[in-house]
Amino acid sequence: MVVFVSAPCSHHSPSSGYHQLVECFPGAPWIASIERGRIRWQREPAGAASGARSVAELDRLHRPIWHVLHADLASTVRDIRREAPRARIVATLHQPKWFVRELGFDQEANVADADVVVVVSRRQLPDLASLARRVVAVPHGVWPHAFHPDETPEVDPRSWLVVGEHLRDWGLIEQVCERTAAAGISWTFVVPRRASGALRIRGVTIESDVSERRLADLYHRAGGTLFALVDATANNALLEALSAGCPIVANDLRGAREYAAEAAEYYRTGDVAGCLRAIDRVATMDPARRRGRAAEQMARAQQYVWTGVARRFRSLFRALEAERARE
Repeated sequence: MVVFVSAPCSHHSPSSGYHQLVECFPGAPWIASIERGRIRWQREPAGAASGARSVAELDRLHRPIWHVLHADLASTVRDIRREAPRARIVATLHQPKWFVRELGFDQEANVADADVVVVVSRRQLPDLASLARRVVAVPHGVWPHAFHPDETPEVDPRSWLVVGEHLRDWGLIEQVCERTAAAGISWTFVVPRRASGALRIRGVTIESDVSERRLADLYHRAGGTLFALVDATANNALLEALSAGCPIVANDLRGAREYAAEAAEYYRTGDVAGCLRAIDRVATMDPARRRGRAAEQMARAQQYVWTGVARRFRSLFRALEAERARE
């Protein structure tokens, strides 16, 4: 049995949020939080396991594999290990190490008790070289069909998107918005409501709390999506744009290129002029070139379908169960 541990992320679209991994394991127990060894269920297990109310009881009776979905900013792995010393624990890290440190957390200490540490980008591997435990890279996923256009939409090449607010270079974005306004390019920012009030960039449209259907429609009709990233591991919005076939302009970070490969236009980080040139390359694509790029992006997105990601995790869980059986 596998038990997932994490509160659901309300600010991610349903089809690209990491909790979709849980949905690939129908009926698997899902714990929202652990407090002083006590379990608060998000999805309670069926059968005999349903009566368990503590980490120690669940591990003693059913010996599950514990998968902590977001281990960056919490001591959940240590909490499980304290209550169940012989537990088998998998922990996924999503954030760059420097970012976690700035928030006052020790990422490596949080997962030091895990049997396996999963990262969503190979860009994270050097950050975790000191960990004695196994560290493996398993990509983030997406449901491409949620963003794939049902029919060829009417695209406005002068309407552009910025989606998401985490680790964005808002200084560069502001300069790009101001300098493209003269060329008739309009901008829509899709950001969580908590971030929308802090944005002071003139002349942009801000949309918050949009439905996934609305988000997909924005991708389908946009001339492109701009990514100006301070750092990147996996990026939900980039996976969505790939799935939608919406042209991507991104600064050339390892995390972005790892997912998009050559299905994007890149510019040097912090280079406003280079970003503008990349936007112009997309804006002036002829229809055939744009269709080809969209097909390339959507094919790339198929590599990250959640079912494929889940297969990687099933293999990992089976290996842990086999190790325990040999003890």
